[in-house]
Amino acid sequence: MNCSSRLPYALTLLLGGFISSTCAAWYDLPDGGSGFKLLKLDASPRALALSGAGVGNAREDPIQNAATDSVEKTTLAAGYGSTYSRLEGSLQQASWIVPSGSWTWNALARFEGFSDLPGRDEEDRRTGTYSASSWALDAGLALPTGIQGLRAGVTLGAGMDGVSDALSWAGWMSLGASYRPIDARWSIGATLRNLGVGTTSGDHREDLPAIFQTGAAWHQTLGNWTLVPIADLKIVADEDLQFPLGLEVNWNILSLRTGFVVGRSEFLPSMGLGMEWDGWILDAGTSWHQALGFAPAARLGIRI
Repeated sequence: MNCSSRLPYALTLLLGGFISSTCAAWYDLPDGGSGFKLLKLDASPRALALSGAGVGNAREDPIQNAATDSVEKTTLAAGYGSTYSRLEGSLQQASWIVPSGSWTWNALARFEGFSDLPGRDEEDRRTGTYSASSWALDAGLALPTGIQGLRAGVTLGAGMDGVSDALSWAGWMSLGASYRPIDARWSIGATLRNLGVGTTSGDHREDLPAIFQTGAAWHQTLGNWTLVPIADLKIVADEDLQFPLGLEVNWNILSLRTGFVVGRSEFLPSMGLGMEWDGWILDAGTSWHQALGFAPAARLGIRI
């Protein structure tokens, strides 16, 4: 048995080894009780514009689904964004995707930072300001399984979460699968994200925000246009059940995107666009929260 045929079996064993920790996280965490909030955020402006929908059509986003598409060229990209306007934080990322036959290797670095946050004691008295930051590094591989149209993927990650002087470290794994038969208009996918453990932060152990998400997409051609409606189901360890919906419209070098999350009344429609020409990639998107405002992001990349 060669290396490529062993990997799908290895992914299955890894999935079995982490499923128990995921279930424990879903049952034990109260609303908003997880640490490492960075791991809950959509990593790319495209995912942000689709309100997190698209596990069945993730393409080249290993955070949305580790089972990324096969690619022909290496892609380098960097992006910048902000947290919701009332939180006054920043987000940065850099990614690398490289082909190896039908395999796809990927790596992603993410950082989130806040400064001058107002601190209060147990009696709600001001105690000055403090800073908070998180960073995460992920690397992984996606490959065919031997079943036509079915791909599997895995990413491994590590990071740090800091609030004032309290630091926590963590390691995690994410697993994904995607299926699109040849010449089919539909595609489906599923992912388990953030399966791992964190060290203590201050007096508390950090629990990671485990996520299970599955979804489907339809690819409809209308003349020079391609419409891709997307519907997902998403379970986050410390949130209510939600249903991200998205629509992507592709024409020539241009893509228009919008999304909405059913089950999260505080979230309003998201929107964004993408352009790809002569090897250059430009994506922009923003989510919209009723109380916290907008969270815009943009990414520039190149295929070489």
